[in-house]
Amino acid sequence: MAPVVSVPRFEVRAPELRGLFERDGPFLSVYLVLEPDVENASHVSGRRWASLREDAAKQGAPERTLALVDPLVPGAHGLGDCLAVITSADEVLHVEHGGELRAEFARWAALPSLAPLVRRRQSAPPSVVVLTDRRGADIVGVALDREPLTATIEGAPSEPIRKAAPGGWSQRRYQTRAENSWEHHARDIADAVTGMCNQVRTQVVAVGGDVRAVQLLEERLSPRIRDIVERVPGGRAPDGSEALTNAAVHRWVATAAARDSVALLERFHEELGQADRATEGADETLDALTAGQVAILLVHEGDDPKEAWFGPDSTPVAASASTLRGLGVEMPTAGRLIDVAMRAAFGTGAGVWVVPEANGPRDGLGALLRWR
Repeated sequence: MAPVVSVPRFEVRAPELRGLFERDGPFLSVYLVLEPDVENASHVSGRRWASLREDAAKQGAPERTLALVDPLVPGAHGLGDCLAVITSADEVLHVEHGGELRAEFARWAALPSLAPLVRRRQSAPPSVVVLTDRRGADIVGVALDREPLTATIEGAPSEPIRKAAPGGWSQRRYQTRAENSWEHHARDIADAVTGMCNQVRTQVVAVGGDVRAVQLLEERLSPRIRDIVERVPGGRAPDGSEALTNAAVHRWVATAAARDSVALLERFHEELGQADRATEGADETLDALTAGQVAILLVHEGDDPKEAWFGPDSTPVAASASTLRGLGVEMPTAGRLIDVAMRAAFGTGAGVWVVPEANGPRDGLGALLRWR
């Protein structure tokens, strides 16, 4: 049977998160909500961390591990609304700041808890913003795992930018020169945009500016990039439209990601109803992960205490230790169900998507399959 078509354009594969699952545990996962706008924000953050710290200590986290997080808290409010830290017993492995995290807990466990980081990536996929006119363009590429990239394309000052007014013997020649100049710029800009898209692995392209310049640019982009273009207000001139452009880009990215969530769940229930290329529930989904069938894993991010079992490799995985031993794993380890499933998904090249509990899969776990 042909492979299942991936529904969301933004399905999270995140090699930097996959690498965390490849490290030796146990792990401390900390998600701390910050309040950057309150008075004495650093003190408030410290109190919140003290409460989470105590909870993690009760779970068995060593003092030396908790001490790794201490210096990261005081200034974190200046970098975002939430702090995420993943550590091993002796080393800080990953630090992230961002308002999209919206989670607060500390967990000492056999595997890192990465669902909030996955959800952040699916709600803020890599994007490229292009503001263009008939002389050039400003291009910015944004991805959570790297510093923003910028590029500027400028035409020669002597090149004609506007068409001549009607009348005069040179009108046609001047208009042709202007059109040729615009098209030359559009080709250069399209090449630069394509390069930027490849660098940040973009999934959204927002384009604003002069109407004709935008049209010429879109005509020269590949169909793959043209399909993810959205026009936004604003332009290159310093006319105060930057805030309007930023708001439109943020709204477009959020809308596109939300639309993909709806489309993914619709596809999941359609395949499930046909008993075709979908599965739900712990046993069935873990079996599919072990068989390498999963194209996109669906998980619900919550406090469900259900456990699953894993070995030294990403697969096999199972709902019981005895089942895993039967698959050849001599010393199975228990972990939270969704963390075990996510580790297996990343390890087998599957995408991951965090879904709401309402209308989501049974046991908070399901999948679209590559084949049945």
